[in-house]
Amino acid sequence: MSPTIEERLAIIKGLNVYYPRSPYALATLTAAGDTAAVDAGSSIAFVANLNTQMKADVLNSTLLAQLDADGSFDRQKDTMGWYNSYKKTLATLGWVVKDFKFTRLEDVHNFKSAEELILDYASTYLSKPEHDLFAIMLTALQQPTNRGAAKLMDNSARVLNQTNFQSGVASVVGGQPTFKIGAYTCTASWTLEHAVFFQLRPQLDKGGTIQFYAESQTMTLDDQVYSKLRAAVLAQLGQNAQALVDAILI
Repeated sequence: MSPTIEERLAIIKGLNVYYPRSPYALATLTAAGDTAAVDAGSSIAFVANLNTQMKADVLNSTLLAQLDADGSFDRQKDTMGWYNSYKKTLATLGWVVKDFKFTRLEDVHNFKSAEELILDYASTYLSKPEHDLFAIMLTALQQPTNRGAAKLMDNSARVLNQTNFQSGVASVVGGQPTFKIGAYTCTASWTLEHAVFFQLRPQLDKGGTIQFYAESQTMTLDDQVYSKLRAAVLAQLGQNAQALVDAILI
């Protein structure tokens, strides 16, 4: 039986939200057309059919789920505990979401970089237009104009040789926000250059080792539920609703 709105509100109020110390500048997502943003340890590309409120709902709900998981579990050392918490909070907020079941990617040596590997994996769960937008977002995130967004994601998702991040494409399906999410976690024998953008084959050719895991699913946000929780989510996020979100100029 699904929890009532009152029960969901009580859960939100009691979340163990982690509040990072470092401030970041907010870039608003009011531009028309396809847009993208970094949301703490996530990067999300938005298809043009999402309106401004839907974008904010996707960003704020997934941000709160990340911060609650960060407050209860070590993002790098207890990955499954972190994702179980992330999923539980998403479900409380109205997302239809499944358990995260990671698969180890065995073909990492075939790719020069993590970006190439992520793009290859994303082709298994994104449509061609979505994949094209996803590729544009990853390319844009490496440009000097998006240095702040790239730094935000790196600081949120990586510690030395370990990274745990989410990346995907959000759109509207049947009138509801939908997020095709890829979740990635890995541990390498070398210090990673960035949470998302780092070498693979050159390091492996030098004797380095890496364990790289991925999972994907399509999540749908029940707007009838979330609309009644929106104010409580914003109250819990506080300044994080601005400080930990940065637009990616694409």
